[in-house]
Amino acid sequence: GMQAVLEAKFAPGSMMADALLRTGNSFLLMHSSDVGRDKVWSDNGDGEGTNWLGMQLMLLRDRRSGQAVWTDFISKLIKLETGQPIERERAEQWQETVRLARTALVFAMEHSGLEGSHGELPSARQDQQPGGVPNCKTSSLAELGSGDATTASVQSSQGSKAESSEKDDSPLQPVTQDQREASVDEGPLDDDVGTEEFDAHLTWEGQGVGGLGLK
Repeated sequence: GMQAVLEAKFAPGSMMADALLRTGNSFLLMHSSDVGRDKVWSDNGDGEGTNWLGMQLMLLRDRRSGQAVWTDFISKLIKLETGQPIERERAEQWQETVRLARTALVFAMEHSGLEGSHGELPSARQDQQPGGVPNCKTSSLAELGSGDATTASVQSSQGSKAESSEKDDSPLQPVTQDQREASVDEGPLDDDVGTEEFDAHLTWEGQGVGGLGLK
């Protein structure tokens, strides 16, 4: 399955494994350029996909690094053995995390004049931006994904000015519009992938760090 493919592609000591580890504790998002193209492995282009590829990569990164940062978080939402949500509310919490990550990525690309790099990206919905536009800082990273999509890394940091909800312990929290800051650089391409793919490393001012992945 996909896990075996990723284990081989990100073998210990390989260039791809090193690139994965350099993303730190970031949230990894497989962003599709086409809405409706893939609702399982990617974010479906509109934030409504389950982002299973991002999950797999985050768990793999935890195994490679010897940490369990995102694994601890996702295990509260998803049964790692089966990939099924623990309960409906937990599944919605995961989906909201994907929506927030997608919103941050689209915001960064739109405000950098790159929204046309894979065709027109759908605009971020206002109902996906509670509390205002996300505050994100971006820099390039080595390409991790494959296919006609965007792989992004969204990392939460300590010391956020945003207030978290008692019911939502997601590490990705929006902040007010006057706090926004975004820039984006085109990342290097992986010759093995052979696609014109854009990758961004986004840092959110969020509430601590959680985790996501699948066995």
